[in-house]
Amino acid sequence: MKRIALVLLSLGLLASLTASLQAAGPSITPEVQAQMDAEAKVIQQWVAQPQFIDAVKAHNAQGLSLGEIKQRDAAWIQAASSKQETALMKACLTHPLGEWLSTKNKEGRGRYPEAFLTGNQGANIAMSKTTSDYWQGDEEKWLESFADGSGKVYYGEPELDDSSRAMLVQISVPVMDAGKAIGVLVVGVRFSALK
Repeated sequence: MKRIALVLLSLGLLASLTASLQAAGPSITPEVQAQMDAEAKVIQQWVAQPQFIDAVKAHNAQGLSLGEIKQRDAAWIQAASSKQETALMKACLTHPLGEWLSTKNKEGRGRYPEAFLTGNQGANIAMSKTTSDYWQGDEEKWLESFADGSGKVYYGEPELDDSSRAMLVQISVPVMDAGKAIGVLVVGVRFSALK
């Protein structure tokens, strides 16, 4: 009986340790950070292109209120949770920059499984795959990168992405115009590509 109790206790401790290690995720070594910095520079080159700036300016010029964005967000979340595609989702996926971002992932052999472009309030403009929500403006990755309009690069922690079933690091880069952030591009980079 004592032996069984000891085995069960050992299994419980092992399961607890495994769960703790999985929750902590992979560590970012100096080498990995250097790779992330290199990726951020590439993404900054992307968003400096006129088509990114023009797309964000056109979106921002629509003047959507935060209330309208949140209504769209609620409908988006409901559709995404039931695996439906709305006209708005399709418009973001088929946006020329959504297709461009998908091409970058293919060219990189799956290096960028997720990428989405947002406007000055965090609403999606274009995406390479459907996001779980439409409004990113309340999320750390967007808030830190937009930085109240001053813009800065922001790195997320390595996380398991459910849809791609891969460990990703999200790199958020502001879209800048005349020295001011007007939107954010968030790119999920496959963690294994950073080693």
